Amino acid sequence: MTSHRSPLTILRSRSAFILIALALGAFALSPRMRAVTPAPDGGYAGNNTAEGTSALFNLTSGIDNTGLGFQALFHNTTGSFNTAEGFRALFSNTSGAQNTASGVNALSSNTTGNFNTADGVNSLFRNTTGAQNTALGTGAVHVNAGTLGGTGIISGAVNVATGTSAATLLPGTTAEPGTLTMQSTLTFNSLATYQFVMDSSTPAADKVVANGVTINRSAQFTFTDLGTAVLPTGTVFIVISNTSANRIAGTFANLADRSTFTAGSNTFQAN
Repeated sequence: MTSHRSPLTILRSRSAFILIALALGAFALSPRMRAVTPAPDGGYAGNNTAEGTSALFNLTSGIDNTGLGFQALFHNTTGSFNTAEGFRALFSNTSGAQNTASGVNALSSNTTGNFNTADGVNSLFRNTTGAQNTALGTGAVHVNAGTLGGTGIISGAVNVATGTSAATLLPGTTAEPGTLTMQSTLTFNSLATYQFVMDSSTPAADKVVANGVTINRSAQFTFTDLGTAVLPTGTVFIVISNTSANRIAGTFANLADRSTFTAGSNTFQAN
């Protein structure tokens, strides 16, 4: 009776046999596979790596960059050897090179600055063109060269011109005065410059707030008035607000205590 099986039953039996054979074949081949599954994505030309929405979105010719996170290195075009990890880390960087940013908004405003390292949320957030700066969480910020500028709060101590190159502290920007607050100490070393900007027409002026201030006798002070107004006699601008119980140690080389200088139609006295 077995010789009278229907053709349909025979086909089914053979189909089952073939499926089993294929399955066994797959099990036999799997140990030979070397690549990870699924295959990694995010690798692009020029040894660039981008992972996250719009990471390295505007890249043109930059090489060896790594952008991990939403809009990390978003504006980077020709900058190379940068590493950005976190939401909008190195977001504004265009051609800056060899920067490392780890944390939300770390070095977010940097455009052309080089050799900066920022580790922590909002660390070196306002730095734009300054170079060789280091900000590590709540630790000290060492401005080795270039300019540390902008507004906001820095929790760690700030040391300006810690290396062999000149460095500048600029609250706000060259076009708009602002306030930069340090919750710890501020030190102007011998090659440091405090770039002070005011607008007599507003009036508004830069201000640095720090919990303890030391000024090396060789440090410099520069003054720019964006306006042209004549200020009322007795107008006061607080250039440095020292929140420490200790007095400010030292004075700028070109701005002795109680000295005067004239800018435009106004004469100022340091006190």
